[in-house]
Formats: sequence, C-alpha cells, structure tokens
Amino acid sequence: MTRIADTVTYLEMFERPPPRPRPPPSGKLALMRAEECTVSFYRYLYETVGTPWLWYERRLMSDAALGAELAKPTTEIFVLYVAGVPAGYFELDAADPRETELCYFGLIPEFVGRRLGPFLLNAAIERACASSPSASASAMASGPSNAIAAGGSDNSVVRFMKSSTERPEEKRAVREVGSTWLGPAM
Repeated sequence: MTRIADTVTYLEMFERPPPRPRPPPSGKLALMRAEECTVSFYRYLYETVGTPWLWYERRLMSDAALGAELAKPTTEIFVLYVAGVPAGYFELDAADPRETELCYFGLIPEFVGRRLGPFLLNAAIERACASSPSASASAMASGPSNAIAAGGSDNSVVRFMKSSTERPEEKRAVREVGSTWLGPAM
C-alpha cells in the first residue's frame, strides 16, 4: 500500500464571469442530462473519469446510498457524448438554495486534449448559474482535478472541490492507494 499526500485547493468567485465565446469542438457532440441516471452508469462514468485523478469517495458508497444521492431532485448529472460515445460528465447539487455545487467534472481519458474540457466546463457553469439565478452559485472541484468553475448572480459564490464530502477545513489529507482506492487513511 502506498500513501500519498493530497492537497485540496478551494476557489471562490463572487460574480458571474463574462461570456467567453468559443467555437464548439469539432465533431458530433451532444450534452444530455441523465434524468434517471442508473447507479451502474454513474459508476462507469465516475470510475472512468475519476480513476486518473484518484477519486474514491463514491466508490465507498453502497448502491442504495449512491442511488438515493442520484435520485435527489437537487442532483443533476449531464453527460457529454462525442459521436454517440460518452466523453465526460459533470454533476451539480443545488441542495443549498443559496448555491449550486459542481461536485464532479471531467473527461474520459481518451477524450482529453480534444478541446472538449472548456466546452463542458462552460456548460457546467451555465447550468450552475441557471440553477440558482437569484441566489449564489457555488461550484466545487479539487485536488488533482481538471476543473475550474465560476458562479451565478452578482452576489454569487463559486467554490471548487472534488466532492461534497470534503470541506475547506480539510486542507490536507493522506490517503492509501493500491490497485483501488480504499478511502481516507485512518
């Protein structure tokens, strides 16, 4: 078992960023909300996107607990498809009426480097802002993640962290890794 140090960085934005018009990536793209996302499909996305970044939190959840999380009316999962193949996803949580949290964001490794990240991130920002138009929007991502996000209305807050299970007071954690994540080191 190898122990690694994980530094979590938190960012906040208090106003919506100006629009950054970009040409869409080439190819056949579709961004769809997984309205009734199954646990098995979510685990596929989470594992495939998160393994290079050492995501483990959702791996620790039982199917029943994860299913309950996915079924919450405040949870939204959007999947980016390229030529009909899943290429990445983002997950939003609007449980706090004052903010929307970007819980997870990323691309499947084979799709990294194709200019899909900015496209997907802009979609996540827009959706997070639309989810809380009169309240603050919060987006969270962290650690060795590939996410940057921004927020909603003039008084909005955007935070970044890898998952809703981590909090700002957890500035540094040491975790054990082997062939799979086992979770936080005790």
